[in-house]
Amino acid sequence: MKIADIPEIYQLSVPEKLLLVEALWDDVRDDVRDNSRLPLPDWHSQALDESAAAYHDNPREGSPWTDVKDRLISRVK
Repeated sequence: MKIADIPEIYQLSVPEKLLLVEALWDDVRDDVRDNSRLPLPDWHSQALDESAAAYHDNPREGSPWTDVKDRLISRVK
């Protein structure tokens, strides 16, 4: 599938496109959780484990996803 297959996407603003991407990722996540239709490669598991360990070592470093998302969306408005 290509973006050209869904011409309405071209009419969306950048913030709307970001929200669409977020919604698509949420839907993929739900499919994986519910049906395990998409196996997680070993290197993904390793990267997630490393990220979680880094967070647990220093939980005050970084920003919550909601803050990051708000900053990104405010940059494109």
